[in-house]
Amino acid sequence: MNIYEHKEIADNYGLLREIPQSIFDAYALKIVDSSPSHGAILDAGFGVGTIIDGISKAQISRNKGIDVYGIDSSASMKDIASKRLVRIANNATLIQDDLINYLSNKPEYFDIIHFKAILHCFPNPTQVIDAIDTALKPNGLVITGHEESQTEARIERLYRACPRVDDRELEYLLGYYFELRSKLAYKESDMGKTFSMRQFPAGDSSIACDYFATKGYTSYISSLDNEMEFTRKYSLGEVLMSIRLGSFGVFRDGLTDRDMEWLYMELTNFCNKRNIDLQKIHEVPARLRQYQIRKG
Repeated sequence: MNIYEHKEIADNYGLLREIPQSIFDAYALKIVDSSPSHGAILDAGFGVGTIIDGISKAQISRNKGIDVYGIDSSASMKDIASKRLVRIANNATLIQDDLINYLSNKPEYFDIIHFKAILHCFPNPTQVIDAIDTALKPNGLVITGHEESQTEARIERLYRACPRVDDRELEYLLGYYFELRSKLAYKESDMGKTFSMRQFPAGDSSIACDYFATKGYTSYISSLDNEMEFTRKYSLGEVLMSIRLGSFGVFRDGLTDRDMEWLYMELTNFCNKRNIDLQKIHEVPARLRQYQIRKG
């Protein structure tokens, strides 16, 4: 089940994910500028509509006659995105459907298919890539991206024992979180409750690029080093709330609602005993990278 079909998670989608709309608009403008006139663009997994909002606005300003489509399996997300798009001159079609099924029935239809941080939501991510390949026109573009310094990516780096992230308190907190997951799994004799990464982690677009390369696609970074930079702001209280809600898939995998509540309480007590300020605003430099992958 798509976790964003849970209304509470959809309503709190912005936890640890907020990026200024101006950054999304710049990101979306690159997508529209890469499309031929009168082409067709699909935003796969539109979420709360931040990127398809930018695509719609860019299409209007560029006046290229592009057909803009978005698809997401979550009714809650479609409702949120629809309300966002109503506020502009809406030229996008939003579809609620299973992504693989939809793409498989649109052979060579789209000039551009965009996705960002969705492959980790699927049990078989390579099937999504195969379906994208089916629906993309020859010489068409897959466009994807990820946020450098994204909280979820830093969680994955810590779990893999990569070099430390730039926030010692976050490192300290999540180190204890991984320990608690292991204790929970041991206590209940269920190794599915240990923390584990997905086949296609949310914070790693390079794996998707590598898979497209096996199909003969060529890829390159389409954003410059000084483009789409911003400051990521968050509190450890938001991290704890995301753990409580399971708003990242890796915070929900293998767990019950009761498990997530227990983890939240244990981590809150852990922070309180050590006088860790859960409301303090943490800031780190961040950048939204965009990759374009051309079909051979």
